[in-house]
Amino acid sequence: MLILLVDDDPRVRASWRRIVEADGHEVREAGSVQDAMTVLVDVKAHGLSFDAALIDYELGTGLTGVDVGEHTDQRTALLMVTGHDPSIMQPVIERPLRRFLAVLGKPLDAQQLRNVLAHVQRRNDPTR
Repeated sequence: MLILLVDDDPRVRASWRRIVEADGHEVREAGSVQDAMTVLVDVKAHGLSFDAALIDYELGTGLTGVDVGEHTDQRTALLMVTGHDPSIMQPVIERPLRRFLAVLGKPLDAQQLRNVLAHVQRRNDPTR
């Protein structure tokens, strides 16, 4: 799968990248909402779309991961990551888009991420 990783901390993105690539997925990264917009346009220009996007909620610019989610393709599974209590964040992300598949807490649990991505992969390709 092609997966977008968005977090303003390069160390966090590197950690996520190691998990996702270890499972054979292709990754694109962005460190801000603006960087994510650039990556989304570039990928679309090549006739591709992301299967999933792992997006930090707070991106340090006044904009949030929800702002990134608003610009993704409708078929992209959106996964929010937050340092806040995920149960508190659920209503926050559901209101604007109703497209986020999951809210994951920081630090990210590798097995939980793998389980969610496996679900996305099965949803996108039921023969798997």
